[in-house]
Amino acid sequence: FFFNPMLPLWLTSVLVLSLSENVLSSGDDKTLINALQTLAKGVSGAEKVYLGTMKIVRKSAELRSSKITSVNDDVSLKGFANHITNDTWIRNTASIKSAGYVSQPRRVRSIELALAALALDVEGDFVETGLHTGGTATLLMYVLNTFDNKSRWGAERLFWGADSFQGLPEAGEADEAEKAQGYLMTDKIKDGAKPFTGQFRATERQFLKTLDAFGQYNPKRLRLLVGWFNETLPKAPIKKISFLRLDGDIYISTRDAINALYDRVSVGGFIYVDDYGSYVGCRNAIEEFRAQRGIQTPMNSIMENTKIFEGVWWQKQK
Repeated sequence: FFFNPMLPLWLTSVLVLSLSENVLSSGDDKTLINALQTLAKGVSGAEKVYLGTMKIVRKSAELRSSKITSVNDDVSLKGFANHITNDTWIRNTASIKSAGYVSQPRRVRSIELALAALALDVEGDFVETGLHTGGTATLLMYVLNTFDNKSRWGAERLFWGADSFQGLPEAGEADEAEKAQGYLMTDKIKDGAKPFTGQFRATERQFLKTLDAFGQYNPKRLRLLVGWFNETLPKAPIKKISFLRLDGDIYISTRDAINALYDRVSVGGFIYVDDYGSYVGCRNAIEEFRAQRGIQTPMNSIMENTKIFEGVWWQKQK
C-alpha cells in the first residue's frame, strides 16, 4: 500500500483495510488483522495509517517469505479499482475480443493495476513494451480514455507503446528451457521448446486497427516507439511512469526494457511482467535485475484457472 497525501482520511482507511485484509488473511494471522482494524479506527492522522499498516504488512511478508522464492500469492486490488469503477465494468472490459494471447485473469489484473495507478494518482504515464496486435494496449487505453482526466501532476497521462513489429529478437542461452519447478506456467517450455526469431510478429497497422476497432485510438494520448528496445527505450522522452507493463517474452527483451525504464517508474507505481512464469529467459532477466538493484519487495503471482501462474507484479517502494 502506498500512501497518497491527497486522499481523505476516511478513504485512506477504507483502502488500507481492503488491501491489507487480503494480504494478511492468506497468512491466517487474525491477530495482525485485528491490530490493523484497531489502528484504522483509532487513527488521529493519515500518516499513522500508512506507517502502522506498513509495519504490519512487512511483518506478514516476513512470516510468509519462505513460500516460493520472492513470489507471493496475489493481493486484491479491488479497494483501489472500485474507487473508480465497479467489478462489472472491469470484467466486461477484460472480456472484449481485442485479440492477443493474454488470459482473462491477466487481462483483469492489468486493468486493475491501471485503475490503481489512477486511484492513487501516481505520477506518470502508462508504458507497455511488447504490443503484438494491441490486445492489452486496447484495455489500457480504455482505462485512460474513460477515467483519466487532468491529474494533480498537471497533465493527462500518455500511453507509450514499444514494439519492433518484427516479432521476437534472437533468443540466447538465458532463454534455454528447463524443467518446471512446480509453480510455473510451463506450457511453453516443458517440452524443451525455445522461442524463435520473429515469433509473435505483428504489424503496426494491425496494432492501430485493433485500437480503432474498439474506439480506443486516441492520437492525443498514444505514443509509439517502433524498433528494438535497446535502441528506442533509453532515448524515449518518457519522464515518469505510473504503470509499466512488460511483455517481451524472452531475456533480452525483458532485460532491455526494465533496464531502460525502471528508474522512471514513480514510487508507488506498478510493474507488471507478463511472462515471468512461462519463459525462463524472462524470469532470469527479472531475477537478475532485482538482485542487482537489491529489490526485496515480493512479487505477486496472477493465478490462472489451472492453479499455476504466468504473470507477476509488484509496487515500487523506493
